[in-house]
Amino acid sequence: MAHTAPRGLEGFLQEAGLNIAWQILGQLDTVRQLGPVIRSHRIFYTIFKANSLALARAIVSKQIPSRLAHSLFLFLVSANVSLKDYAMIRNLLTDFAAASSIPAAAGVPPFNLPFNLSFSGYYNLSENYAAAKLLVKNMADETMDIPTKRLGLTRQSPEITSQETFRLMRAFLRYQLMCNLFCRNTGEEPNEEANRVRSLFFSTFSPWVNEQMLCVYAYLERKVTAAFDDLVAHDVEWGKLGASWDNNAGDCHHIQRLLSLGLPFLSSIARADTYEERSRLLKRKLYSRSPTDPRYFPSRQLRFMAPQEDLVQRLHLSHDEDKLESYSPAQLGQFARPSDGAQDGMDSSPYRVWFATHMGCHVRTCVFNRGDWSLWQCGHVLWDYTDDVSAADLRQKFERLIREAPEFERYRNTWVKEDLARSQGQRADIFRAAGRGYWPRSDLDFSRILGMDEDEKKRLVEDWQQKKLTFARETT
Repeated sequence: MAHTAPRGLEGFLQEAGLNIAWQILGQLDTVRQLGPVIRSHRIFYTIFKANSLALARAIVSKQIPSRLAHSLFLFLVSANVSLKDYAMIRNLLTDFAAASSIPAAAGVPPFNLPFNLSFSGYYNLSENYAAAKLLVKNMADETMDIPTKRLGLTRQSPEITSQETFRLMRAFLRYQLMCNLFCRNTGEEPNEEANRVRSLFFSTFSPWVNEQMLCVYAYLERKVTAAFDDLVAHDVEWGKLGASWDNNAGDCHHIQRLLSLGLPFLSSIARADTYEERSRLLKRKLYSRSPTDPRYFPSRQLRFMAPQEDLVQRLHLSHDEDKLESYSPAQLGQFARPSDGAQDGMDSSPYRVWFATHMGCHVRTCVFNRGDWSLWQCGHVLWDYTDDVSAADLRQKFERLIREAPEFERYRNTWVKEDLARSQGQRADIFRAAGRGYWPRSDLDFSRILGMDEDEKKRLVEDWQQKKLTFARETT
């Protein structure tokens, strides 16, 4: 009998053998992608079952650039370190700073991930790097061109450069490292040693590199706040609660809790642009835990970014109120740190922009000044500009940005109290009538409300109209 060639995927895999199937799995972009692939054919599942750790390691080693592998590994360690082990935390911060200072040049020796990682360890590395990579792209797409559009500054490249990508990636990883170490509620009063460790987290980098992390925080806060505002303004269940919408994002328990839930969650929030997506992501998180202690808010940790007394002493200032523009080159050099890396040295755009925007400040207000929010929103110290702009001209341009209307207006600021009270009252009525879903700002549109029949909708509209007429008569 003549041999009949096997057909389709199954036949191909039978002929090619396990080696090619292994190579297919090893070329996946993320560990998460193993799930649908191993469910697609039993040969993939067989290989995975026998070699899950080796496969996960192969994928992660290919996925994460060698320059970031050590930082990602320390990031993973930080999620499990005892928050009372201050010596361990100090060592971890020192190692992270050293890993971040590797030159951007080619030929960087690869960091070999430990072989004793669990599958979940590899999975977490893969997920967090993928999330950070998406956040880098999304933030760059939204903010990179703002200084060009609004201030006329020229970037060195119209596309995001490898240096700019690294700054963003490092800033996102540092932000989550901060949350891992300092935003977990231990239930204990922060002591002097804990505060010193918090200060060490920031003092191992220069003020302009720390300000890069502030830019990342401003971006994440804006994204989380937009999703939160969407629920507060339109969700029936949230409207039933009649919750206050007056808190600034930096002081809001709900927003600050969401900001500490990890890069994969924050990446999903940043990409969610519909009520349905935001509702699915937020509701379980908002209702499942008690309010966060304000001492563990991400926004509170950032206050430790302010220059510490040891730096002030090293500057040998005649007066603490001396402005940066009066400092000597040697004094300004005291701000730099080896962990900054060559791409953020004192000849870099981030330093020039930081100095220009703070040259009129004294040392204690040269970083973490809430008046700089408009600067953070455009990522001012993240981008590389041409060198033909003087410090004075840069200062003038960015001061104009601070004075002008913000690039991104918070949705809450477009509501007046009367409209919110009316909306909350209507949503409370809808909730009591078993309705759920999205309620628009002004129209009586039930098209996105579930769980109500037409008679109930008609009754509610008639009640609201009657209340409106009664109110009108009483106020005339």
